[in-house]
Amino acid sequence: MQRHLANGLARFWRAALAEGWPELHSITDQDIAHRATTIATQGIGRTLRALHPDMNWTGDAITLATPRNSEIDLTGRDLVLTPSVLNRPRLTIQVDTPGQFVLYYPAQHIGTGRDRKPGKIAHIIGKTRAALLTDLTTPRTTTELATRNGCTPATASYHLTALHHAHLVTKTRNGRHVLYQRTTHAAHLLEETRD
Repeated sequence: MQRHLANGLARFWRAALAEGWPELHSITDQDIAHRATTIATQGIGRTLRALHPDMNWTGDAITLATPRNSEIDLTGRDLVLTPSVLNRPRLTIQVDTPGQFVLYYPAQHIGTGRDRKPGKIAHIIGKTRAALLTDLTTPRTTTELATRNGCTPATASYHLTALHHAHLVTKTRNGRHVLYQRTTHAAHLLEETRD
């Protein structure tokens, strides 16, 4: 029975999720970066109020608009906010994890690299470099950028190296991966050359 279940899950993964997983993972990463920035700049209250229309933060409690009229005491539990791309548009809670209250909310879809228009800067540095630079709203690996922008990892690497030499991106090693991020100068340049 367990083997049949595992095989069924593996088939489902290959058929439904495997191909699109890099993009789905990227959406949750973008959402986490966005929420972290909001928490740091505007506070946890505003972040919690903006997570979902059925949820509200009263200052000392989270209220959810649900058909059930129940109360869960979270005293002594950690609140874990988890973006999800698979439960749209619902808000899901998990209370059976010891010491934690997990709140799954629909990840904010900021878009893939191909959804974003690079603006007039493409006339200066080229379409691929402009697309990569525009897509670096959050740190990303070469492979992730290649997948999101429809090019090979070698092509993405070539253009990222040029952007790095021009001081438009920084690179940081994170374990086995190198993460690229656009510089403040690049962000200003993109803003100034936007269509």
